[in-house]
Amino acid sequence: MTQLDLELQLCKQDFRFFLGYCFQHIYKQPFFFYKFHNDLINILLDLPPRQIINAPPRIGKTEIMKHFIAWQFLEDPSSTVMYVSYDKALVARKNSEIQDILLWLAKHFSIPELYMRSKNDGKTEWTNNANGMIIARGSGNNITGSGCSTLLVIDDPNKPADRTSPAMLSRRNAIFTSTIRNRINKPDTPIVVIQQRIAAQDLTGFLLGGGSNEKWAHANFPAINADGTALCPERLPLSEIEAYKNDPFTLNAQFLQVPLDDIGNLFERHKLVLSNDRPVLKSLRLVISVDAAMKTDANSDYNSIAVIGTNGVDYFVIDVLNFKADITLLCQKIRQLRQHYGTDTPVLFEAKANGVAAVQILRREMSGIMEVTPSKSKLDRALLVKYLFDSMNVKFTVRGFIWGEIMAQFTAFPHGRHDDIVDAVVQGITFLHRRIQNLEAIHKQTVTNVSLSRPIYGGAYGSSGHSAIRGF
Repeated sequence: MTQLDLELQLCKQDFRFFLGYCFQHIYKQPFFFYKFHNDLINILLDLPPRQIINAPPRIGKTEIMKHFIAWQFLEDPSSTVMYVSYDKALVARKNSEIQDILLWLAKHFSIPELYMRSKNDGKTEWTNNANGMIIARGSGNNITGSGCSTLLVIDDPNKPADRTSPAMLSRRNAIFTSTIRNRINKPDTPIVVIQQRIAAQDLTGFLLGGGSNEKWAHANFPAINADGTALCPERLPLSEIEAYKNDPFTLNAQFLQVPLDDIGNLFERHKLVLSNDRPVLKSLRLVISVDAAMKTDANSDYNSIAVIGTNGVDYFVIDVLNFKADITLLCQKIRQLRQHYGTDTPVLFEAKANGVAAVQILRREMSGIMEVTPSKSKLDRALLVKYLFDSMNVKFTVRGFIWGEIMAQFTAFPHGRHDDIVDAVVQGITFLHRRIQNLEAIHKQTVTNVSLSRPIYGGAYGSSGHSAIRGF
């Protein structure tokens, strides 16, 4: 047995050897096996009929997968494989790279069966001299034609932009069930979905939720390990991951593999707490938070007012008004609420449309009227306090029809038709939370005992009430 024969035998027997061998001889560089790569390889070498693998970008998962496909043909040149990804041009490029590997193997080891007889210019489909075949398709298109018996790989079936389009997510899921899944020639032909998460209802979420009526094995690899270290620090260091801290959707989905459901379920229904215990108002710091409508016609949004209190730990949504009215009635409602909940209770208005006009009117009559100028989107503001809902530290004490409307808006946010109540509640909770943080910071810095009976919103906000709050 020659040295080349021995190397060929080792390549066929050991995928790790094969991968390292290809990198050494084709790319003239070593392949460094980190724990993630070994874990991924172990999964591929012992594939169940249905396997989902979630991992962040840029750590080598596609590199391993395309060599794994090539390895199938080295073991058995008559293999038939289908390779699917979200973009037709992308999958054509990856298919071309697999062909390059196989062409090199055919020449290097003198394996005539691996030489290709191309179809469609070899970009989307080709066969070799052993009637082995690769079919490459984009998942955005209906997939027809020949099937596969060896392996079906779905590599990143969703592109990042899909998360903002429920229609596109639904379409790609439907294509899987109607066409892609039917392209296997045998029921036990392995199907591998390998992707970075995009949204709760991406293909991974759809399949794990029973969308294909099959049992799927699931391997999840977040970019940050449980101990705070990077999954693959040499390829994706913590500094690069942390650069996305102001982009929670990308950070949580594509890197941490825990997508925030921005398709209509940012706030989970079972974590919206309806409390039977109405707290003693005197024990709470209160705020009245207003989301004023832009217009007053029949098709306009509602004016939403939320009265929120906190004891420093929990946040109680005590009262919610949701109505369509002109600025006169809006101001009347504020007067009534101030009279009921205390004339020193701050009132927050987002600095827009009728909110600005209401502020101008009410400031002539009372103090504590504040304008809020957001620097973030509605969604980003909601994300800042989402953890309080997740930990069930936000409790609603309202009843009747309004509770149904609260549930409808929160469970549909951010894609529901109306989100006025959500805006008002989030605005109020954010204000109270920041006031608590500020007070804690002041408390740490002072040595003077402060009476707990002293009004919490005195000083800068309690006298003139002409302050504006920026940066929400």
